[in-house]
Amino acid sequence: MVKQTFDLYFSEERNLKLIQTVIYGADGKAITLANALKLENPIPLIIFGFVDKNNENESQQILDLPILVQEKKLPTLIRNVGAQSVIIGGKVMQK
Repeated sequence: MVKQTFDLYFSEERNLKLIQTVIYGADGKAITLANALKLENPIPLIIFGFVDKNNENESQQILDLPILVQEKKLPTLIRNVGAQSVIIGGKVMQK
């Protein structure tokens, strides 16, 4: 999935089509990542929302983007929202 994202980003078609993505995580680091991506010019992505396993966040939003609760496996969620890639951010990267 990561290779496909970078291949699409660096391809000649990049200017014609934005990469539809979700950010895995819903903490401060994930928000910082989303803000950094929004500052890219031109922005290479359409961010659909943030993925979180916490059911308490189901009806909340971050940066006017929905928090998508991961109830099933991640590939199922990605397919359901129509995303092409996942950017992993936040505490999910920490041990």
